[in-house]
Amino acid sequence: MSKRRIVVVPYDPRWADLFAQERAAIVQACGCRVSAVHHIGSTAVPGLAAKPIIDILAVLQEPEDGVLCIKPLGRLGYGFRCANGIDGRYYFTKGNPRSRHLHMYPSDHPEVGRHLRFRDYLRSDPDAAAAYADLKLRLAARFADDPLAYATAKDEFCARIDRLATGLHQGTE
Repeated sequence: MSKRRIVVVPYDPRWADLFAQERAAIVQACGCRVSAVHHIGSTAVPGLAAKPIIDILAVLQEPEDGVLCIKPLGRLGYGFRCANGIDGRYYFTKGNPRSRHLHMYPSDHPEVGRHLRFRDYLRSDPDAAAAYADLKLRLAARFADDPLAYATAKDEFCARIDRLATGLHQGTE
């Protein structure tokens, strides 16, 4: 098994089209078991440097529907990775090297809102997006061979953005 390296590349406008293709395939494969499919993560933020992996969030109609999606997604090339450390998640990866991450959650799972708030905040705040890009580039250079350290080193920034995004969201209700 080859070790995954952290590589952050400039934004690629094709990422939106690649997501749209995956979304259509996921909806076709899973049918009414998913109520929504969202493009999340850095590739979903125009102009943001990112690892060239499309992150996808699928919202399940019912929590148990995730099990019923495993085989159909497998036929699309998605490997099921269980919850991968997050209770209630069905996690899949695709490609070698990885080109897609698929996170499936029930609609009431807190990670659904967190992912969408984070994406939307970065889309709406160019300064925050630029700061995140700068952080990711520095961390990729420092932790190129340690994906866990790279992810952990982003935690404080991501938590701060989530607090800001949560405050904005609550202010609009």
